[in-house]
Amino acid sequence: MQWHFLKKRTGYDFSDPISGEFFADGSTDNPATALVAESLQNALDAGRDIDRGGEPVRVRMTLLRGDDAMSGDDAQAWFGDLWPHLTCKGSGIKETPKLDEPCELLIVEDFGTCGLTGDVQSDDVITDKNNFVDFLRSDGRTHKSAGDRGSWGVGKIVFPRSSRINSFLAFTVREDDGISLAMGKVILKNRGLEGVQYIPPGYFVKSWDEDNVPLPEESPEQISKLREAFGMTRTDEPGLSIAVPWVDPSIAFEEILQAVVGKYAYAILAGELAVTLSDGNDTIELNAGSLSSHTDKLDPEETAAINLAAWSLKVQDADRLVVEAPPAAEKQRWKPELLADEIRTQIKDALAERKPVAVRFPLHVPSSKTKAMVPAHFDVYFEYNEGRSLRPRFVRECLAISSVRGLSATARMRSLVVIGPGALADLLGAAEPPSHNDWAANTKNFQDSYKGRTDILTYVKRSVQHLMAAVRAGEEKPDPDVTMDFFAVVEPDEKTPATKKKKTKQNGEKTEKQKVDIDEKYLTRVSITPIKDGFVVRPGDPKAKRYDCIDVVMAYDVENKQPWSQYEPADFDLMRKDRSGIEIVAGGDSDFEIKGPNRVRLTFTGDAYEVYITGFGTDRDLRVKKIPVKTAIDADTEEELAHAEL
Repeated sequence: MQWHFLKKRTGYDFSDPISGEFFADGSTDNPATALVAESLQNALDAGRDIDRGGEPVRVRMTLLRGDDAMSGDDAQAWFGDLWPHLTCKGSGIKETPKLDEPCELLIVEDFGTCGLTGDVQSDDVITDKNNFVDFLRSDGRTHKSAGDRGSWGVGKIVFPRSSRINSFLAFTVREDDGISLAMGKVILKNRGLEGVQYIPPGYFVKSWDEDNVPLPEESPEQISKLREAFGMTRTDEPGLSIAVPWVDPSIAFEEILQAVVGKYAYAILAGELAVTLSDGNDTIELNAGSLSSHTDKLDPEETAAINLAAWSLKVQDADRLVVEAPPAAEKQRWKPELLADEIRTQIKDALAERKPVAVRFPLHVPSSKTKAMVPAHFDVYFEYNEGRSLRPRFVRECLAISSVRGLSATARMRSLVVIGPGALADLLGAAEPPSHNDWAANTKNFQDSYKGRTDILTYVKRSVQHLMAAVRAGEEKPDPDVTMDFFAVVEPDEKTPATKKKKTKQNGEKTEKQKVDIDEKYLTRVSITPIKDGFVVRPGDPKAKRYDCIDVVMAYDVENKQPWSQYEPADFDLMRKDRSGIEIVAGGDSDFEIKGPNRVRLTFTGDAYEVYITGFGTDRDLRVKKIPVKTAIDADTEEELAHAEL
């Protein structure tokens, strides 16, 4: 085996790979998170149709650094003929390691999976699914089908991106025919070397020339040398082993551990996945029985979220409360009447007793194959949370969708939304970007297969928000367990007419209870009630005409001065939620739009709404005023709104 490269032919486009930037946009927390997400996601997909006798897919991730790293002399034997291409002008490698520098390694291996199956000599760009070609010889393409957790074909770029020389080596044993194969790849840019121009990829293979595909090594002797040199533990078990040479120094063992637990706790607890982590000295086993013993280094909220996930996996169907499904022929939208009074009471009682609750949301979604509307469902699990307001967490087919946008936190509630395999999971998977951390209606996959069905995305994403608003709707008093830590001054709608004085009772004169008719314009149309660290907006007097739209303006009180003119963004800034911590939850017949650093516009489409605005400091008085918006507003349609929020 050696490194092979092809010359650029005259007339070919100059196209440099850009897929490495898919994970450099802040969509993942760090390189370790991206690497873990892709490795475990691929393993779960590759183990989907394998009979393991009830055992989980197993993944082993090993960091070899320091004394455990490959020596510079040994590394030169494997990468020496690659070095001229790494160091030439335009290669795209920023800092090439010294050739005699020890080679720190990351080894990722999965077991109980199918390996890289498919015709290794195929060169057909429209061929059916071919795991070997899709993983090793294509960039930005995939043949993963509906139901697979990943679907972009660019996520695998995390392996070369995790290497300081943009390369990786792969050894696979195929489940279908038992054949063992080995191959390496480097991704560079168009470059010139000694007057010759080369195309970006290079392969560590048995042979590669212009008239043939790169052919992997099949020799047991050569594969054995590769296995031993790079510390791979696989012998003849089906699956895939990957070695990342000169691994990015920022990929730390502790970050890998936290990423595995943070991203795949649900899959591990569900018995779908088991992960072994090793750094040459310590070995950690993460499985359904041991996971809870490794949460001590996590944020307490992460531990609480894992505990809720563990509880959710024990819930039986008979213990779930079920809301009504929107009609199949209509848009899938939340309406308060979907929550029966009996279910609402059961939820309130459970939360009052500080018990977790499971609620099933039936709905109808288009089939990925026939496009006909078919029944589907997702489940919501939640419990009372004494601490800060929290955003819901989402899991699709054991994959954590960690950064769903367009959401507000839910006051005093920890929640988990779980979507199992089926038509709904197919739709949501099509709405995920390459990093699989959000659901967006503007992805090509979604537009190709589900255009116009943003209502389903919105329904799933806002399910917790709508449910909590419906449960809390009608409460005449704030939660007695939540007391005010500051005094909020609420501006009235209108000037209330002066109270008429009662007539003085004369000797022997009878008095009657005086009747006072108040003009409708003096009725309170919108009620603003203080709660802990904020306030809640609800409908006012039921006899009053409803406002369609109001602006709510907030400022901390200033002694002897108008608070509105003294407002400073340093106090809080609604447009910078990451800094201010202010959370807005609009439920029922309401929506919101942030119009400024201390102004939010509330739109009401019905008489059943509730908006929580929380996260203010409790050591200062807050002033709140509402301003009716009398001019027409350019309200988005539901579909446009869904696009905007995503």
